[in-house]
Amino acid sequence: TARNGFGGMLELQRMAELASMVLGLALVCAHLPPRWPGGERISIPLHWRIGVLAVFVLMFQSGQSHAVDRYAVSNVFFVLVWYRILFGTPEQPVTWRIWTFPGLLRWAWLAAGVVLWMFAWLLLGWQPLG
Repeated sequence: TARNGFGGMLELQRMAELASMVLGLALVCAHLPPRWPGGERISIPLHWRIGVLAVFVLMFQSGQSHAVDRYAVSNVFFVLVWYRILFGTPEQPVTWRIWTFPGLLRWAWLAAGVVLWMFAWLLLGWQPLG
């Protein structure tokens, strides 16, 4: 929509910020009960979840929420939770088959993370709309 003139760089930045908040909150809530019966049980430490939430709380508490996408994707806990959901632990293999529900979600997590990181870093000074 930005390339067709329906929005500009500011709208693109706002969409990246919204996407980072949605992905961050999804990471915090991932693999919490209730779970599917027989589903994957990937443990995510509580302090990792708090670390992801702390970025959002500190950004909005300080009034500096204009760069929440860059702060979120550069947070070590954000990356740790995302990596644990994608690849599991060394003792626990995960499903990557796209025709299974966990595999489909895993591919969606992978795509969402890569696209968000790409937008966050390319929007630092890149002007794709001229």
